[in-house]
Amino acid sequence: MATITKRNGRWQARVRRKGFPTQTKTFANKTSAQRWVRHTEVQIETHGLAKDKPDYPSFIEAIERYKEEVSRFKKSFDVEKYRLDRLAQLAWARNTIDKIDGSHLAGLRLKRLQEVSPATVRKELYLISAIFETARREWGFSNLKNPVGDIRIPSGANPKRSRIPSDTLACLLEATSQSRHRYLPHIIMLALETGMRRGEILSLTWGQYFPEKRLLELIDTKNGHGRFVPLSDTAMAAISHGAKQNERIFPMTGNAVRLAWERLLITHDIRGLRFHDLRHEAISRMFDEGMTVPQVAAVSGHRTISMLFRYAHTTHNVRVQS
Repeated sequence: MATITKRNGRWQARVRRKGFPTQTKTFANKTSAQRWVRHTEVQIETHGLAKDKPDYPSFIEAIERYKEEVSRFKKSFDVEKYRLDRLAQLAWARNTIDKIDGSHLAGLRLKRLQEVSPATVRKELYLISAIFETARREWGFSNLKNPVGDIRIPSGANPKRSRIPSDTLACLLEATSQSRHRYLPHIIMLALETGMRRGEILSLTWGQYFPEKRLLELIDTKNGHGRFVPLSDTAMAAISHGAKQNERIFPMTGNAVRLAWERLLITHDIRGLRFHDLRHEAISRMFDEGMTVPQVAAVSGHRTISMLFRYAHTTHNVRVQS
């Protein structure tokens, strides 16, 4: 849109076009102003004028938008939200996303490798990359560069986990027996008895529990395939401590369980133990008890033998056939 107005005996021309900076110039006569307007419009149409610089959000703002538009629809939202909240606390998170480069991420990589495993650092960097790719593809910042592509991603998966040492397991069981937390001890016991993931346990409803058949029906699983989980006496006792007046058996968030778990370990000086190690221990016990690979896979939910064997640290020979 172009306008020409007369002010104090001179002619002011202004050209506005969405996505371009406003162009203004003053002339002695209207003819010159009209000629300049036509020339400026031609420059815009032929991309002779640079576009306005996009109004880039800060990294914190990008994180919040990513949470709302992408992350909250994922099954792993609780875990991803925790990672996103950590990223929002970075010193450079207030920078606009176009000002974040490889040097920022290389510094983050170095610091985090001193604190956590390479696999965890990979997940954090891939999450940052996902934010930048979403901004580039879906938020209109097509010229935005993804800085993750400029740095080296730590290679290799986490080392294969072994069984929980017997003394550590004894300390954990003693800690759970002393815990006054309403649900955590029973969640821990259910994980040890069934090999269920934390998210699977927390999503359980009473409608999925069939005590007469000694079964749980899992519907909302990590890989999208439902399954039935048989229950021991110990597992059923753990479920009996659930919230009877609530739809969910254990009405806690993933983050609440994480915090309670960390407090339990610190209080009882238990080191090097992850909640997910309970799943490794449970699956290894299944093989120790003589279950075959298909039987264990049916309970654990693994879709491939290779992934199942990453979890198995049995003291007996594994039977492939039933």
